[in-house]
Amino acid sequence: SRHALITAIMVDSGRVPTDYEPYLPVDRFPYHYGFHTLSTGLALMTRWPLPELLLFLMQLLGGLLPLTVYAAGWMLTRQRAVGLLAAFLVALPFFFPGYYATWGRMTQLAAMVVMPVLLALTWRLGRGWPRFWPLVGVLAAGVFLIHFRVFLFYLPFAGLVGLANLIG
Repeated sequence: SRHALITAIMVDSGRVPTDYEPYLPVDRFPYHYGFHTLSTGLALMTRWPLPELLLFLMQLLGGLLPLTVYAAGWMLTRQRAVGLLAAFLVALPFFFPGYYATWGRMTQLAAMVVMPVLLALTWRLGRGWPRFWPLVGVLAAGVFLIHFRVFLFYLPFAGLVGLANLIG
């Protein structure tokens, strides 16, 4: 997978790549690298073989996703039952996002671990939580670096929340 290749290049070079040389004859690196920074750091710390490391990381991210969905549900409603129901739905009966782990959507799953908290904090900004602007900015930048398509899903939501706060 390209994720294993990018991680291998980053492990070998110690930095975000500018191209795929000497592995592939591609002279530019047009990819979001947030997930690969995480996998590279884990690879450098553990020295695990790359296939096992990526499998472990995907399972870890898949396991963390219900926790972030719980946190988002709780932040939005302040009710534990809503957070628990949301986490249960994501963890067991819904086919996605767990299926991401089986077909290489590593960067998208990593971004989706951050996204629920980002959405909940964005919603809460205009509802008495203005001190979280810096955290929202960092989380939004993180989602952009992890997977820019997921970030593009966030933008309309942020715009609507901003409009709702201006109107209301």
